[in-house]
Amino acid sequence: MQALPAADWQDAMSRPLSPVARLSMDRRIDLERILTEKTRLIVEKQDRIDGQGAIGIPSVHFSDDGTILFVDLTKGYVPDMNGAELEDNLMSIHSELTYDLESIAPVYHVEFLFGGKDIYYYFPEDWRPNPAERSSRAETSSTRAPVAATGRPAFSI
Repeated sequence: MQALPAADWQDAMSRPLSPVARLSMDRRIDLERILTEKTRLIVEKQDRIDGQGAIGIPSVHFSDDGTILFVDLTKGYVPDMNGAELEDNLMSIHSELTYDLESIAPVYHVEFLFGGKDIYYYFPEDWRPNPAERSSRAETSSTRAPVAATGRPAFSI
């Protein structure tokens, strides 16, 4: 195992751990199980949107550093259209999960996946770079040859 350079080690040590990162592994696994069940119950109560198939059991897990909550709703959750109904349903899941976590281990970034893929995998025509990416690309394209984008952000709220 290679040691971290001193500057990297000091930088890592100066950043506070996320509240989730401070939880024991058993507590974290237990919390993910509880959030998965809560998500399943929320999804069961939601009205179905045109095009949604058989919706499997969702899975919820934290990123390694505890700063992101990943909610995989399975491919069956994807409707025919990426619109307001889907966004409303995702927001209700987001709101209930983050509200429950607030007093235990706040997480402010939730990424929704659908069978392990972001929503733009299913609706690539809907992806648009955020304003910062657009202005960065405009500057880049005016000074250099165009560069193709290699990745897209996950759908998150």
